Amino acid sequence: MEILSKFLAEKSTHPDFKFHWRCDKTKIMNLCFTDDLMIFCKGDVFTVSVIKEGLDEFQSLSGLSPSPHKSHIFFSGCEKNLRVELLNVIKFNEGVLPVRYLGVPLILTKLKSSDCDKLVERITNRIKSWTNKCLTYAGRAQLIQSILFSMQVYWFSLFILPKKVVKSIESLFRSFFWSSCELRKYGAKVSWEHVCSLKSEGGLGFKSIEVWNKAAVAKHIWFLFFGGEQSMWCQWVKSYLLKGQSLWRVKMPSDPSWVWRKILSLRPVIYPLILHKIGNGGDVFLWFDNWHPLGSLWGRFGARVVYDTAFGMDAKVSRIVNNRSWSWPRRRRSFLQELIEHTPLTFTPNSGNDTVIWVSSSDGKSLSAVVTRLAFACTVYQLWIVRNNFIFRKEKIPEEIVIKGIGDMIRFRVMSITNLKLHPSDSWYMDKMELLTVSDNNQSQYMDLKFFEWSENLNCVLSDVSCSYWNNRDTVCGCRIVRGSPNQWKHGLIHYAAVKWGITKIRKHGNKLLAAGSADGVKKCVPRIRLFMVLVAAVGLL
Repeated sequence: MEILSKFLAEKSTHPDFKFHWRCDKTKIMNLCFTDDLMIFCKGDVFTVSVIKEGLDEFQSLSGLSPSPHKSHIFFSGCEKNLRVELLNVIKFNEGVLPVRYLGVPLILTKLKSSDCDKLVERITNRIKSWTNKCLTYAGRAQLIQSILFSMQVYWFSLFILPKKVVKSIESLFRSFFWSSCELRKYGAKVSWEHVCSLKSEGGLGFKSIEVWNKAAVAKHIWFLFFGGEQSMWCQWVKSYLLKGQSLWRVKMPSDPSWVWRKILSLRPVIYPLILHKIGNGGDVFLWFDNWHPLGSLWGRFGARVVYDTAFGMDAKVSRIVNNRSWSWPRRRRSFLQELIEHTPLTFTPNSGNDTVIWVSSSDGKSLSAVVTRLAFACTVYQLWIVRNNFIFRKEKIPEEIVIKGIGDMIRFRVMSITNLKLHPSDSWYMDKMELLTVSDNNQSQYMDLKFFEWSENLNCVLSDVSCSYWNNRDTVCGCRIVRGSPNQWKHGLIHYAAVKWGITKIRKHGNKLLAAGSADGVKKCVPRIRLFMVLVAAVGLL
């Protein structure tokens, strides 16, 4: 096939040769897989004649010739007279779509459930072919994971299948697991959703077909950023579909293919998982790619940012990179001030080229997830303390002190957590929380020093407000520095607003709270504070 490809490539250099209108930029003429050959060209008599000459020369050299009965020519947008002329030249039969190639359908419209009947039929026949009906649940589970699931891997890596097909396959798996080869649709002991959970969560570890299908197709998006330089499909997509634009900016065409439509629909899910590390900035789009701690600058500031900076929609990060430092535009708009403020001092370009990394899921164990949960719990706890001080001690704690107490409480509790994954942009979050990554040898000395400094500063600030309250609280835990994944500081605004609202309500209804002195009175006067107390008590934080 390599010799044949060279023959055809030589014929395509003729000045009158015309490529297919979707292959002209990439100069794609043929695709080969084992003994199958697909040739693309414009519906032109001279072009088809040149291809015929190339096939004849290859036949004279190797003795191999295409079989006229197994070979077909497919037309698109050609008149009937032109079709007759081309058939007389190539001597092949006329083919009609849809057809199957390598086991999957080649179609012009969207993928329908009827196009996937062959896949469902294969799985059904494989299940019924197993004559052993005495398998245990463990045996059937092993067959599902090793054999049945692998039968649809190839399809799922190419298309996002219709939901009807996904439900049909899951129904077959579920029926086989609970009723063996009888395939009864009743008698399930546990819902299939729980069965597909992780073993650590009480499930059997089956993969969710719908989720796995999206993950397999998302691999194509990853190849557009990394590892797809030698892929003909990636080159073709960049030439004809992206056209020099960012994947995150491209709009949905009016008549896209089924595969491209589904790939674009996965962008909101995939975007946070693809992170760019800036080198020279020449390969990263300034406004759309995920390279800054704020995420997409276009999504953050809107179209105004392009007009104010005069950089253009397709500007690259190299416009603001200058010798491993940032060179921001001179126009001092409000958004530029926010952008500079949210750019950590340690967040600088690296030497060399840009790199892209895949941010793996943390399953709620990253620093960002931990801090989010702590922020809510600490806010509830501090509001509960403010309420008790006002009712029983008649003390009014200022909002600034409460907010600072929440931040310090989160920071001290985070210090007691270990074994968190290091995120590429973790330095920004560590700076915000005044945490540093140190070696294990110097860890205890460093933490003893920082613990002493934070405690002294905290006591000095709060001594004039309520020494008894701050000295009795149990917010200092552990002496371990952590490394983890940062989250955008958006949740901080939410908790700040919650503190302001809670204290305002306490002051407004102070007399009623003091008069009631019970949970019922709190529930009537400040419903949300009561709800917070119930949630905290439920998780055992009090």
